[in-house]
Formats: sequence, structure tokens, C-alpha cells
Amino acid sequence: MIEGCGSVSSSLFRNLSGTGQPGGELQVLVDAIAVDTVEIDDDGEWTYRLKLNGAGSYIINVQSVDEDGAIVRVSAPVRCMVPTATPIPPTATATYTPVPPTATFTPPPPPPTATPMPKPVYLPKTGFSSSNSARTLWATALFGMLIVMAGLYDRKSRKGSKSSSENR
Repeated sequence: MIEGCGSVSSSLFRNLSGTGQPGGELQVLVDAIAVDTVEIDDDGEWTYRLKLNGAGSYIINVQSVDEDGAIVRVSAPVRCMVPTATPIPPTATATYTPVPPTATFTPPPPPPTATPMPKPVYLPKTGFSSSNSARTLWATALFGMLIVMAGLYDRKSRKGSKSSSENR
């Protein structure tokens, strides 16, 4: 007889126990496949810790063998079930931690400051007030016209020299 396997458990380990011929040997079978051997003690008792492969249904039994390895007796099969593990989703728990009030002082923003404005510059309404300014203006204008005319003359003379050299 096998004890320790009749219930459903999520553990992959089963502690099996039973009785048999003192000094004899048993084979542990899982789904009709021998997985290990167990010796029966002098009092006729045996124990075995069985590890199953995973979730599922297993048929467990033991068989008594003689010294030649011949099967003498087979126990009644016992079904062991290991259910598929279903993860339990975590539950949210609300925790409240009171925070002591703290006094904070935020200074007000500084008042706006006045931005100094530049002094206005007044131009004379008509002409120039001093004859020096008028002379400077006319001299600058004439000098600029001379530079422009010199550039035009130089460009014209270059074009003419190229064309005369190309004709040769």
C-alpha cells in the first residue's frame, strides 16, 4: 500500500511510505516507468521522497522484486495530481502617509524697474547749420562719384583691351 499521494498538491515533491517484506526491495514506478528503488527496513516499513516533473496527473505504484529481479508483487496504483500554477495578480493597496505641513515663504517678485530711454536726436529741418558740414558732405559725394567713374572707365578699358588682343 502507498500513502502520501492521494491528494491534489501544487508541490512537485511527494513523501511516499508503506509496508512490505522486511529486508526486501521495491521499485518506484511513475506512469509504469521505474524511476528508483527503495529498501524495506527490518520493521517492514519504507519511505521515499518522489519528485514529479511538473504539472499534470501521474499514476504511482511500487512493485516488489526478488533477488533475481523478478516482479513478485505490484501495489494498487495511486493517482497524484499537480495542478497548473495560476499566477495570482497583485492587488493594489492604498496607503496614506500624512505629511506634516511646512511653512514656506515665497517672496513677491520685485517691482518692475524703469528702462532708461535714449535721448532723442533732432535733425535740422532745412540745410546745415554750419558751412563746414556742407563742405564735408559735398566733398564726400564728389569723391564717391570719382571712384565710381574710375571703376567704370577701368572696366571699359579692360573690355576694349581684350577685344583688341583677341583680334590680333
